[in-house]
Parts: sequence; C-alpha cells; structure tokens
Amino acid sequence: MTTSQLDISPVPPGVSINPKQRLFVINHGDGVTCMGFDHCFETATQIARALRVQGPSETKRGTIDCYQQYLSLVGQYGKSPVSKMTWYPDGTAPKVRSVLEAARASYTDYHAQGTVLRLFYGDPETGRDWAEQNDVIGFIGRSSGMMKVPLVLEPLLDEERNIVSSGFGGSIMTRSIVRIINVTSGYEVYRHKNYVMPELHVEERDCPDGYRFVVQRVGEGIVATAKTREEAESHVAFLKGYRLVNAYKTVREHNEELQVA
Repeated sequence: MTTSQLDISPVPPGVSINPKQRLFVINHGDGVTCMGFDHCFETATQIARALRVQGPSETKRGTIDCYQQYLSLVGQYGKSPVSKMTWYPDGTAPKVRSVLEAARASYTDYHAQGTVLRLFYGDPETGRDWAEQNDVIGFIGRSSGMMKVPLVLEPLLDEERNIVSSGFGGSIMTRSIVRIINVTSGYEVYRHKNYVMPELHVEERDCPDGYRFVVQRVGEGIVATAKTREEAESHVAFLKGYRLVNAYKTVREHNEELQVA
C-alpha cells in the first residue's frame, strides 16, 4: 500500500494536555471536552490507513503533534469518498459490522418496518456481559457529519399503537458488543465466542419507598429495583435476553421526557 504526505493543519487555541489522566483538554470558551490519548492515536491511525496517507508514529502518542495530525486526518477524511461509509473503529467484530449494516439498510429502506435489534455490551476480551439496560434496543441509524457512526434509535408507539422510530439516538459502542438478537425475528444473530451471561438474582429487602425487590449482580452491586418480585424477575429475563424488550414508550411520553431533560 502506497502512502502520501498529509498537510498538517494548525492546532486550534485552547488545547492542552492532562498527562496524568492521558487526555487532551479542548477549551471551547463556554465549556471543555476531552479526548483520550489512545482514542486520538488509534482513530488517526485508522483514518490514515483508509486514506493511504502517513499516520502518526507511536512516539507521537499523547503529544500535541498527534492531536494536530488527528485534526488534519479528520478533515481530509471528510473530503474523501470513503467518508460515505459507516465508521466502525478497529476492533469491531466483522460479524457485528455486517449485522449492524444490514439492520441499518433495513431501516433506511423500510423505516419503522425495518429490523429492530437488541444489543448486549460486554468485555470484548473475555466476552463477559455487562448487563447494560439503557440504549440497547432499537432501529439502527447513522449519524451525519464527516465520520458517520452507527446509532441505536429507540422504537416508540404512536397514538394508534404503531411502532415508529424516535429518529435520533446514541452512538453504538461497536467494539464492546458481545451478543445481538434480532427482535423482529427473535433469532440470535451474533454471540462472542467466549460469551458469559451475567449472574443475576433477586433479593427482598426492607425499603420505605416500596421498591422491596432488587436485582443483584453476583459479586457486584444492585442493577435494578422493583416493587414486586414478578417485576424483578421480568427484569432479570430482560437482562439475560430471555425477554427481548421492555414496554415501548409512547411518542408523547418520549417528548415529555425530552422537555424535562
């Protein structure tokens, strides 16, 4: 593979380094954002490979030079035809990529009649499920901008109880997906080779707020509370994938939550 030199853009003002936490700190005037050294270096390296240009050297990891090259690479990427593709970071399992892309195409073509997926996040090295319960069910969309990352779009119910999409959602941690179930068909379509289901059990406790039953992760802490044992057991079934969905919110409930937030 041949490479070419990349024009380096100047670093914007307000960028500093926090070596203890291994972060670039970007001051925008009305607030700050942070980017990890490793994320910056690995993303820049992947973009450079896609563009067939020179990427940052390992010795530049955690330096302003690396951040500067990252900015230049992102700008170059946005002008390239490869930016029309969905961005999947290195380390995303090929099967995960293909399942998400198929679901995204289904949503693009059929919208609310498209595929709904249930995502299970966990440790990509061990396959251990983290028992995540938020932003794990939805249609698969894609962000706009230069680097188009996959998004999970929450299914909602309209006034006629038809399933519709929220139209926006959070980005998917594609490298940390250890299991996927197609909610539309009910079939499991991906499982990490070392997948480990979370060990959960229900305990009863004295609690003045009425939430007497807790879902406990063995060896760790409480992951959910419920007023009845039936609700708690139902939540365990959801976290383990035996029950695929919780009740969908209505469009009205969703909009009310947004107004409160």
